[in-house]
Amino acid sequence: MAAGKVHARASLGLALPVGLLAAEVVGNRAGLAAGLGCASGVFLSPDLDLAGRTVSESLLWKLHPLAGFPFQAFWRPYAWIFPHRGVSHTPILGTATRLLYIALFAAIMWFVVGQPDIPPLWEWPETWAWCAGLTISDAAHWLLDR
Repeated sequence: MAAGKVHARASLGLALPVGLLAAEVVGNRAGLAAGLGCASGVFLSPDLDLAGRTVSESLLWKLHPLAGFPFQAFWRPYAWIFPHRGVSHTPILGTATRLLYIALFAAIMWFVVGQPDIPPLWEWPETWAWCAGLTISDAAHWLLDR
């Protein structure tokens, strides 16, 4: 079972090769999005299901408490809902749980603030490339835990 810092390094290490491969296959913007999706695995890690502070939360707390506290507070209910190493650590399904958790919050904000005058994110190809990159990062996390 790998430590959080190892998972973070793996996410960052995958960002460039995944981004370059995706850029070659589907275009530069999607490639950038896929690489950023992998890098996002540092902060949107399957370990957000931990009751304690994660590596990403610790990084944000070191940056500034105004970065760490809201992030940790946002993800605390997720940790209460999903036990550590449960469904949240399952490739694809675990990524989906975190994305749906974010989408629920976004939907609430959309309802409260009002609909922005932009196309929904799911209509952007870069969104799907970013999600694919995050899924690859999560798969690496799962493999490192084996």
